[in-house]
Amino acid sequence: LVAGRKLFITSDGGNRWQETQIYGSTDFRGGIPELLSIRFADKKRGLAIGSVLSKDGEVVLDSLVMRTEDGGDTWQRVAVPVRAELFHLDYNGSSRAWIVGDKGTILATTDSGKTWQPQRSGTDRALFNVDFRDDSEGYAVGGRGTILRTENGGATWQKVPTSFQGT
Repeated sequence: LVAGRKLFITSDGGNRWQETQIYGSTDFRGGIPELLSIRFADKKRGLAIGSVLSKDGEVVLDSLVMRTEDGGDTWQRVAVPVRAELFHLDYNGSSRAWIVGDKGTILATTDSGKTWQPQRSGTDRALFNVDFRDDSEGYAVGGRGTILRTENGGATWQKVPTSFQGT
């Protein structure tokens, strides 16, 4: 589980948790990593996402995607084609995943997170959650009542009409 700058791991079904470090103190050139979401496709492959913040924690310097193939024992940073804060991710199966973030960011992978491609969301609103039912049908939700739907794995996203205009 992730909690901002900390990651915790359990090996006994959640009875006990131990803090673990998945990056070195000099890995981010003076920036501060913040993890906001973690998901595992299976017992071995997982992703943790968030952003790299300025030392004062006020400015997002870069996106952050960390990947493991050994159940969380070791992690590697993965390059992504954006520098936005990343909020949430969802897996479908073991190889397909989507990430959503600030400024309408949607990223998709078909190779278990080794490479990422941007998808056009059609919005500049922050997207806070993404969920896919299968490889095709998915939803993303965000600021000011934004609801997006795709029926083709994110090749295109459509706005779902809503009367909610929250913040």
